Amino acid sequence: ITQVQLARGVATGIVINPIGLERLELDKDKEGRYQFSYNVTDDNGRASVWRVPVVVTDVMGETEFMVGDFARAARLYDRQQATVEIATQHADYFTRNLLAILAEERLALTVNRPEVLIKGVFLP
Repeated sequence: ITQVQLARGVATGIVINPIGLERLELDKDKEGRYQFSYNVTDDNGRASVWRVPVVVTDVMGETEFMVGDFARAARLYDRQQATVEIATQHADYFTRNLLAILAEERLALTVNRPEVLIKGVFLP
């Protein structure tokens, strides 16, 4: 969180693996006291750690995490609105009473400020 702030950003999210979060929650000091507090803060049950929203996903490795200013780090461009096409003219779809559905959208993602995305690894 501090590294994001030093890069002139505001931490808007933490991304962490569920196993990594569990290890963090259950970590104890030498006297057996828990070292971490994981608070659910809003009415919708969304979790936060140190007042920063948390996203739990298995896309991150078990020992990895990412903290960032996701609002300022990247920008999503919508190059083409979503289109949906439905057809019966594929092979024998008409006689078999089937439909072919094609849905597509063209997007581009640019990362303008990579310095406000901090990826880290938990030490054992």
